[in-house]
Amino acid sequence: MARGTEEEERAALVEAAQAEVATLLASSATPITRPQWAVWLDEHLAEFHERMKTASARRRAGNTRLRARQNLPDPVPRFQPRSTLTKLTQMWTKHLSGRTGWHGLQTETEKEDVLLDVQRR
Repeated sequence: MARGTEEEERAALVEAAQAEVATLLASSATPITRPQWAVWLDEHLAEFHERMKTASARRRAGNTRLRARQNLPDPVPRFQPRSTLTKLTQMWTKHLSGRTGWHGLQTETEKEDVLLDVQRR
């Protein structure tokens, strides 16, 4: 018996939610859902195309460029990505190109060990 009341409560909640959604959709003058937009575009396609032709000019007409106050210091240079197109000439640099982590090298002439921690920026 409790099962029947749970189902009835769920059905009542679903019905109330559907009624609320229907009221919300009907109260809006602007399309909300995709099907509403599709219907609106079908009915207003020519008007839509005409408005799109002048949209940029209308948008720009409402924008005003602000000017900086007088006697302000020069702006700080902005960070920009640096080019990493360095030509690798040594064989060990070619081998480590694109790798990260700890690498050990040994010099050819003095047989000294060198430990490198290679990281990307």
